[in-house]
Amino acid sequence: MNAKKPPRQPFIYHVCWKDIEEQLDELIQRFWKTEAEGTLPEQNEDSSLDQLAVQTMENSICHNGETYQMGLPWKPVNKLLDNYISAVRQLKSLQKRLKNDPDLNQKYNQTTQTELDKNFVKPVEMQAPLPESIWCLPHHPVTNPNTPGKVTRVANAASKFCGESLKSSLLTGPNLLNNLVGILLRFREHPVAVLSDIEGMFMQIAVRQEDLSALHFLCIIDNSI
Repeated sequence: MNAKKPPRQPFIYHVCWKDIEEQLDELIQRFWKTEAEGTLPEQNEDSSLDQLAVQTMENSICHNGETYQMGLPWKPVNKLLDNYISAVRQLKSLQKRLKNDPDLNQKYNQTTQTELDKNFVKPVEMQAPLPESIWCLPHHPVTNPNTPGKVTRVANAASKFCGESLKSSLLTGPNLLNNLVGILLRFREHPVAVLSDIEGMFMQIAVRQEDLSALHFLCIIDNSI
């Protein structure tokens, strides 16, 4: 004769109200943070290096009679070496790429020639007394499908030589960009919004004489390399 099995005991669930309250509190905080985005003043504590970058900018910026000039915000310890050999190797690689695309080659050469004509860049005479250490920025063409036919020469400041690059040798500085939310809100203040752009803005900022050695680049416009 089989013995009767004891009735099953019901499971007891314990509701942890503390966890639920914490989740609700987090959700509410996220909601109000999103709603208040762009309406509260930002409180950023600049680091000592950020303050040094701002100080370099404020102390070096001036108008040289033709355009504005500003110094590079160097880190306290600069480890850049002479990367001429590496730059020549990268230039040869670029020239091989351009030889395989005559149209890109022609437009890229024209871009550099335009910079020369506008006095954005200047050729350096090898016979002139050169600094002991020269940093040459590698560069490459960049195209945009939204602007067909336009080619831009872009310098690669992140290119490394012996573990260092121009980008890693400069201070980043604080974020001085306007808050995007504030920009979008101001678009709603008036019926008409006006936009403007400065052509070649970065190329029109002059470089101090003591910083020129870090902003060289190699180029052969006639593609005879």
